[in-house]
Amino acid sequence: MDGGVVTFCYLTNTAEDGDKPLYKLLPFSKAYFAYRTISYRRMYEARGANEEVDLLIRAWRDPKVCRGQYAVLSQSVNDGQYEIRMVQHTVDEDNLQVSDITLQKVDQLYDVLTDETEESTGCPADYQP
Repeated sequence: MDGGVVTFCYLTNTAEDGDKPLYKLLPFSKAYFAYRTISYRRMYEARGANEEVDLLIRAWRDPKVCRGQYAVLSQSVNDGQYEIRMVQHTVDEDNLQVSDITLQKVDQLYDVLTDETEESTGCPADYQP
């Protein structure tokens, strides 16, 4: 897994009650990742569902990662923020548990919260992707 580090986040509203919503990314997990090749089939199936596939990565399996969350890539050629469009849990050629994660580049960039005082379990009960 030599592509860099991916930080998995979910979008949270940090505004006070009654204020205009202010969305930021709240990290809950980090992992090393590797780039994968996007197949033509995956690309055309995404287009058929009015979605775009910008990147496909493989990371160590984390059951907290799910569709609709966000991935922030760092230390890589494709630095940036992406929305997670699909997560496929599988095993690699060494029989290690990994996840293939399909990513779509976001149009709007969000600030990433660095204070991780709030413990997160990944998909909170009130989270709606």
